[in-house]
Amino acid sequence: SSDIDGIFARWRAFLRVEPVTAAPQLHTAANNPGMFCCVTFTSTHYVFTDADGHSSTIARTALESYGGKPECITGFIIGTPAIPDLNGNFVLSAYDLACPGCYEADFITRSLTFTGHTQVSCSRCGRNYNLNNEGIASNVEPATRLFRYRISYSPMQNVLVVQN
Repeated sequence: SSDIDGIFARWRAFLRVEPVTAAPQLHTAANNPGMFCCVTFTSTHYVFTDADGHSSTIARTALESYGGKPECITGFIIGTPAIPDLNGNFVLSAYDLACPGCYEADFITRSLTFTGHTQVSCSRCGRNYNLNNEGIASNVEPATRLFRYRISYSPMQNVLVVQN
C-alpha cells in the first residue's frame, strides 16, 4: 500500500462533478484515450477547458459552497492517457493544475497550460509534463512529476470524484 500511496500527492484534493455529461470537455476526457481537460472554478461556476481551448461551464450548487466545495492547489487536469497501463487498460488520471516544480521550490502556484493534447507546460520555469507518462517532466533532471490525485468515475451514475 505504501507504493500505491507514494504515487499520489500528499495535498488534500476534492472535486465532485455530476452530471459529467453536462461538461462536454470532461465527458470526452473521461471516456477517450489521449484526451484531457483542465478544471478550474470560481465561487459560482466550474470551468472545463480542453487542449484545443474549447470550454464549458457548470453552475456550482449551494450545497457545494459548503460541504462539497472543491479543494486543490490551483485546479485539476483530468483525462485518459493515450497509452494503456501494463494490464492493457486506459486508466483515468487526475493531477493538480499547479506546476510542482514552482510550488515545491518557491511556493508559487503557477497554473500549467496545454502545449498539446497530452502535454502541459509551465510558463515560469519551462518544465514540460507528459500526461501519457504519469505526469513526469520530460525536459529537466531530476525529473519532477505532477501532483496526482485519486479519481473515480461511474458512467452509469454519471458522476466523477477526485479525492485525496
